[in-house]
Amino acid sequence: MKKLGIMIPSILGTLLIGIIFVNWLGGEVFSPGQDENPPLISKDNIQLHLVKENLFLENLDPVSEGQQFVLQVKTNKPAYLYVMEVGPAKRIFAIFPNKRIKKSNPIDESTKYSFPSPKKAYEFGTKKGVQMFYIVASTKAVPALERLLSVIPRKGLRFGRDDKKALDQLTYYIPAGRKKQNLYFKKLVLVHKGKKGAKVKSKWIKRAKKEILEN
Repeated sequence: MKKLGIMIPSILGTLLIGIIFVNWLGGEVFSPGQDENPPLISKDNIQLHLVKENLFLENLDPVSEGQQFVLQVKTNKPAYLYVMEVGPAKRIFAIFPNKRIKKSNPIDESTKYSFPSPKKAYEFGTKKGVQMFYIVASTKAVPALERLLSVIPRKGLRFGRDDKKALDQLTYYIPAGRKKQNLYFKKLVLVHKGKKGAKVKSKWIKRAKKEILEN
């Protein structure tokens, strides 16, 4: 995926694991929500739009190199938004917050935000396999994610298997909080098949389904 871009050998594991317990177990980030309140993000308010094809992608949809897309997000209340792309090339890219994007946290609920912008698009690269987007929104800032996204270079941060587990822990370590109205987490999982017209390998679909089950 072009224009996005984690070297994570242990940067991710070291940076994230220690901060998780301070921020979330310590109760500094999330407070109980009210069931009668609307969710932070409604189901239809996160869309990955293929520009030229005018299609909106869902989990397990195939994509190919060169396809251009825009990620659109709208919240139901003011929120802190964090978006990362985890590509088949074992790199994590910061979508938002991002120094190259003028917008910054917190975002307001009256606007549909388009990344990278309403007039520009990202482009899927050449690497085949499972392509994922992590989307986290909170009514309060999440210092762990603030720090993580701030150190991701433009070319992305490379990571290993243990670092991927650390990232999942960071975004999953709130089983109770995820059910409340002040927090939202989604992992959008696609299958990058390579060149247009290529077949999707069954092993990629199997891996993608596993990621969805863990979501």
